[in-house]
Amino acid sequence: ARYTNQSDQLPEGEYGPRSAQSLCKLKARDGWRDRLKGILQANQVQTTLPYSTTDVENNLDCDWLAIVHADGNGLGQVFLKFDEYIKSDANDAEGRNRAYIDQLRQFSLALDECTEKAFCRALSVVRSRKGITPIVPLVLGGDDLTVVCDGRQALQFTKAFIECFEEETKRHDDVKGIMSKGVTSCAGVAIVKPHFPFFAGYELAEELLRSAKREKPCSAIDFHVLYDASGPDLERIRRELTKDQGDTHLVARPSL
Repeated sequence: ARYTNQSDQLPEGEYGPRSAQSLCKLKARDGWRDRLKGILQANQVQTTLPYSTTDVENNLDCDWLAIVHADGNGLGQVFLKFDEYIKSDANDAEGRNRAYIDQLRQFSLALDECTEKAFCRALSVVRSRKGITPIVPLVLGGDDLTVVCDGRQALQFTKAFIECFEEETKRHDDVKGIMSKGVTSCAGVAIVKPHFPFFAGYELAEELLRSAKREKPCSAIDFHVLYDASGPDLERIRRELTKDQGDTHLVARPSL
């Protein structure tokens, strides 16, 4: 990667060398914040979100952080076989192809809308700190959600988001036309101490999501509070917390 010391390309207050990839991400940040502002306004949500994950760590006195990664159930198979869901009276390939494109776009936009609405509704359960809601969305679109938030409020937010997502997909006509019962969702929640490496925390959240997915088609949450800094290996963690030749699981919990 190319590195630069050009300070005029960095946000105010940030200094030092950056890779070309990092500079591109920094330039895109304002566009993401504008989109997020539009989502909040469209859903009539009046709240202030942190500018970055650094603000959650350093300025809002959160002694635990959470990385939440949520994903809808069953949509992969729907997209792979989407031609089976197409409704078209066209007798020619061109007309059927156009119907496929239009209906795929409608369905994709509907999922976007449901995820955005569910996120906005779930914000109501998060208590503000210093007048700021301690949550930073990193991915918000399709059926995917990734946020960094106050670790002490992560589970109540995640539960609210999944319940709202189910409700929104059940009543959206463009989703019901494909999935009549709506869409369930699973989430992994990694709760870590501030300054814990993000990439390691995200990997743990992904492992927890895969664990929660074992309960699909039901919605489910799997979470872990990481006290052990030796490495966020979920398989090792769960193995060490299994006793009595596998009969006792110290991390057993009900599904959502």
